[in-house]
Amino acid sequence: MAIRVKKFDTTCESFRNFDDAIRTSTTKRSYHYSLDELVRFGNFAGYDDLVNLETDQIHDLIKNWIRELKNRGLKHKAAKTKLNAAELFFEMNKKVLYKKILHKMLPNSDEIPHGDVPFTNEDLLQMLQAAKKPRDIAMIHFFASTGIRPRSLVDPVLRLKHV
Repeated sequence: MAIRVKKFDTTCESFRNFDDAIRTSTTKRSYHYSLDELVRFGNFAGYDDLVNLETDQIHDLIKNWIRELKNRGLKHKAAKTKLNAAELFFEMNKKVLYKKILHKMLPNSDEIPHGDVPFTNEDLLQMLQAAKKPRDIAMIHFFASTGIRPRSLVDPVLRLKHV
């Protein structure tokens, strides 16, 4: 049984303003999904209904939406991505938002960036199966043999993104 998701009119000016500001296709897909979720949450007929709201109504809507996201158990990063989509939409349509208030409502981020636990044997096996280049395979073996944790790369010259 497939779930049917209501599609909204993407030809309206407010959506086109929003869409023009997004650069990458991955961000575009994520932001479109998040904005559609906000429109469905508020029971609006389309994107233009969001733009017609007053500043206080927008804040009430987004605050209630953030509370709903927290109740669903979304982590800080996922909720922040959804909030960023809403902020960009309203910003591109010349609506004032008090971002600091909204960001304070996001769920706490208790995660340690890049993890504090060493890679398990299963993780290493999965990485080795996915690695194609000999350089990548050598780096994986190096990390495994030293017992290094993912967040241990703090040297400004060598970063995880360089691996």
